[in-house]
Amino acid sequence: MKIVIIMNPSQITQLKILSLFLFFMHWTLEIFSQDLKFLTTNDGLASSAVTCVHQSEDGMLWFGTLDGVNLYLGDKVRRARMKDYGSLKGHIIEQILETETNDIWIQTAYGLYKLERLTGITTLFYQFSGFYHVRVIGKSRVMVLDADKHFYLYNTSKQQFDRLDYLWMEGEQIIDMGGTDEYCWIANNRGIYRYRYSYDELHGVG
Repeated sequence: MKIVIIMNPSQITQLKILSLFLFFMHWTLEIFSQDLKFLTTNDGLASSAVTCVHQSEDGMLWFGTLDGVNLYLGDKVRRARMKDYGSLKGHIIEQILETETNDIWIQTAYGLYKLERLTGITTLFYQFSGFYHVRVIGKSRVMVLDADKHFYLYNTSKQQFDRLDYLWMEGEQIIDMGGTDEYCWIANNRGIYRYRYSYDELHGVG
């Protein structure tokens, strides 16, 4: 028994378009699959759950996972090596950032780590733990907002964080931070504020 399917011209056109689309998708996957690499714990990842990815200025990939930090060199995955702290095994890595000074900043729930790549020296700022925000403002300024809505700015000469009491926003919901080496822009539930580092000035933007 033969089954004859009768289609009108519009249906035939739609079928042709669908066939061309499926052919294009198959062709595209064939091409890009040649450049697609899948990394797992078998390749050296500390955990298959990757929480963040950062590519440093030298092209190296940094993977934050549920069990520390990995580096990808293009041919293999290895654990990061930081003096006194290893690869932060057992740490959930929440964010990896970089400043113009070639420092890598690693955010975890147990503290904020600063890795000086030229020397390998790693510093732990344990005062930041639990829930907090970290942003690199401009090219070199690192600002932290802790759970109590206090802002801290990293002082490169003293190698410590200074609290900016002028910026305390108790009761306000901070949405995000950004800016340049001259100004920091802070968005909250009431609007946008502009903070000027050199004059310690805070202005609301209408």
